[in-house]
Order: sequence, then C-alpha cells, then structure tokens
Amino acid sequence: MTYSGFTNPVYEEWKKSQQNLFSSFHNTPSPSKESRETFYYVTSELPPLKEKTEEEVIFSCDFFIDEMLRESKATHYIALIKGSRTTSNRLAVNPEYKQNRPKESPKYWDLCKQHFIENWGAIEVNDMEVDDAVAICYYELKDSFICAIDNDLLGLSSQGKLPHFNWRKKEYYTVSDYEASYKFWSDMVCGQKGDNIHGLKGKGEKFVEKLLKGEGMLEPSAKVFPTRVLFAYLEHYGDEHEAIVEYTKNYTSLKIIDNVHYLKHGFTIPTPIEFKPIEEVPQIEEDLPDFSSTISQN
Repeated sequence: MTYSGFTNPVYEEWKKSQQNLFSSFHNTPSPSKESRETFYYVTSELPPLKEKTEEEVIFSCDFFIDEMLRESKATHYIALIKGSRTTSNRLAVNPEYKQNRPKESPKYWDLCKQHFIENWGAIEVNDMEVDDAVAICYYELKDSFICAIDNDLLGLSSQGKLPHFNWRKKEYYTVSDYEASYKFWSDMVCGQKGDNIHGLKGKGEKFVEKLLKGEGMLEPSAKVFPTRVLFAYLEHYGDEHEAIVEYTKNYTSLKIIDNVHYLKHGFTIPTPIEFKPIEEVPQIEEDLPDFSSTISQN
C-alpha cells in the first residue's frame, strides 16, 4: 500500500536495514528531501522500531546474500569473509594503516560470520585482507566477476574479464587497465582517508591530473605513472630517504595483491559453490501501525 506516492516508509526503513545488516558499518544512500519529510511525518509520533532478534538477524543475512546473487545473475559464488591477522603484513610496513578504524566489531558480527560460514560456505581469510583474496580469485578464475561495493575492488581492472557488479547500486562496471592504474596512482598522491593513508599533504585531484596527464599533451601511457609519482614524493619531502620510506609505506598499503604467486603464506582458491536461490523467504511479523487513518492515499 502506498501513501503520498511512497511505499509505507516504516516498512521501507525496515527493508533497508535487512539489505545492509551484514555490512552494518556501511552507509545507505541518503533519501530525497520529500521522502525524508514523508518519513518524519509518519514516524514523528511513533515509538522507535524494536531491536532485532537473532532470528531476524539471520533472516537479514539470508535476504542479503540471496538478493545480491540473484541481482548479479551469478550461477556460482565464492564468499570470502574476514579472519585473523588480515592487516599484519601491511602494518609491518605502515604502522598507521587503518588505525583510525573502530577496534570493536559490529554488534552482530560473530553471529553473521558463523552463519555465512556454516550455511553459505563462506571461507575465512587469514593472514591477508579479503580484498587481496577476492582479487586473486577474480584474476585466476575464468568467467568470474567481483560483486562488491568497495571502491578499491570496483576500481580493479576488468579488461579482458567480466565486469564488476556493485550490489548496492545494482550496476555493472567495466574498468580499463589505464583507468585502474590512474586510480591507484591518484590514491598514492591523494591518500585514502578511510584507511588512514595520508598520501602527499595538500595535494588533490587537480595536482594529480596535471602530474599524470600533463598540460596540453596527449594522454600519456600508464607506464609513466610510477616514475612521475616517485618524483612528486622526492620533490615534496626534499629528503630522498624520507620520500622513499613514505612512498613504500603508501604503495604497500594501497596495492591489492592480485597474483597468487606473490603470497608468502600461500592461498588456495576455493571451489565455487552453485547458487541455489531461496524459494520462499520467511516473513517476519512487525508490529506496524495502521497509517490509513493518518495519511490520505493518492
């Protein structure tokens, strides 16, 4: 039933929570001003929605992965989930790497993780980051694609491969070798605030464009990017030793391992699991109020 041209807003809020619970630390897209006003009008005199039970959390897990695999048209999948010592290799080179992140796991992390491992065949990734494992599987397995919302994974080259799928936006992305290289070396200059990678202080996108593409010149080959960025570090720091140290720290922090032969500890690519859609999703009863007497229907 719709009200004021919108689907029942409290139900929509609940539905969004189902779609995003597994990665509860991610933000959902901001609703429109009109939608926000409608939602506020409906809920301003209502009690807050009750906290989820463990049963509802498990339902959310199944809803999330089933919808994601349906939307991406996957026939098989490999699910990878964070294990132990995932950042140790990068921290050994850059002690500040991701140290701005919360130390405590999301509330339902252990419950969701156990459910994905036991019921969906998810593989726990240890001694390396999940991004590395995903990239290795993508480049080593024929006819595979990445299903994610992470900008680093969606920024990897898909040239000669199947395009990436952004499960939140429900869109496919094709990334050329040049585009992937440009993004990486741009991050080497600008840094990544979310991962506590600083780059070159005060340098932004305009500086990167001038540095990598030049002014009034034909678009250069991506092969020149490493040298140009290295010279930018040398000029920025003035001291060769300091420049090389910072360059190495940021490179190690940003570079996703995409080849199984580079790994010291080894990584076995899991066997893809056939996706069997959930035929009937159980319904969860919510104590939602009757809005029919509060808002007129259009």
